[in-house]
Amino acid sequence: FSGPRLAVCSYERRYQEHSSSEGILVRDVCSIPGLPQAKVGFGCELRETGMIKSQNADGVVGFGSNPSGLVNQLSSQGAIDASFAVCMGEGDGEGGGGALFLGQSSIPATLREPYAWAKIQQSPGNPEFYAVGLRGIELGGGRVNVPWREYERGYGSVVG
Repeated sequence: FSGPRLAVCSYERRYQEHSSSEGILVRDVCSIPGLPQAKVGFGCELRETGMIKSQNADGVVGFGSNPSGLVNQLSSQGAIDASFAVCMGEGDGEGGGGALFLGQSSIPATLREPYAWAKIQQSPGNPEFYAVGLRGIELGGGRVNVPWREYERGYGSVVG
């Protein structure tokens, strides 16, 4: 091989449930229908352990509030406004429900009204995580009897 030597930047991530991944960082053009193209950085996995390996995912995308998160990369280049929405649906992963919207303009008008939207904040326990100010939970028309301060401890709660 003759020519300039390419610099390679590697990464290693450890996740909350003790799985890990490592690989190299690359940059490419992200092309999503209806949005302007943007250059984004992402990792190409070379090794995975634990749940991240066994979950059979086609890929993992980062939505953390750090600069390398996908939303921050796209919004810093003007491709979207700094917002996203995840609607979790029912299903077993084989065509089950759910949707991801990048930027407010991508959310169909039919979905804006029937749902409650909450402004996200940085988590006090970990600034890379997002948090929503939670004051209570209602299920089936009845309020769940948990004081709202319970949700302000540690990393908060996970809904899935």
